[in-house]
Amino acid sequence: MYLNITVATPPVGNGISYKPIKGTKYVYYEHGRRYDSERGYTVPQTTSIGKIYDDDGSLMYPNANYLKFFPESELSEELPVSVRSGCLKIGDYLVIKKVIEHYKLDEEISAIIGKDAGRFLDLAAYTIVAENNAAQYYPDYAYNYPLFTDEMKIFSDSKISSFLREITRDDSIRFLNDWNARRRK
Repeated sequence: MYLNITVATPPVGNGISYKPIKGTKYVYYEHGRRYDSERGYTVPQTTSIGKIYDDDGSLMYPNANYLKFFPESELSEELPVSVRSGCLKIGDYLVIKKVIEHYKLDEEISAIIGKDAGRFLDLAAYTIVAENNAAQYYPDYAYNYPLFTDEMKIFSDSKISSFLREITRDDSIRFLNDWNARRRK
């Protein structure tokens, strides 16, 4: 599966090669060689790392192998094309929004997390609707549902993962303490 972002295509050489297949040009990375005793020569071991995006070949769509072989590369945190689905599934969003407003969760989360509170609420809604918490599927959810994030920005799964790592245990404890204090009778 190719990521929904583009990166600069590595130049040919140093293990990079291109291979056109049925009109699409794929980028391959040579990560080793193996000697084939039957043929009597070494055979390169290559893996696809992406496919060309534009006609001039300067940009490509990377795949998971690209991240494995080039972990130091900088990927955009926000997906470049925030195209929304032509038909947003708004029912779940309205119910969750009503619950958030009733319990004033947006205010509590804003006090703890700050400006990224909308993204946190989006992730909470995602885990409820999708019954899943895998960050890799969040962009698909964000494409089809309204979001609490400003301007309904769709963030990549890597940005979501790094965002979740920033939330500390103290933040969780603070939220629980605030929640319980408001519910005491």
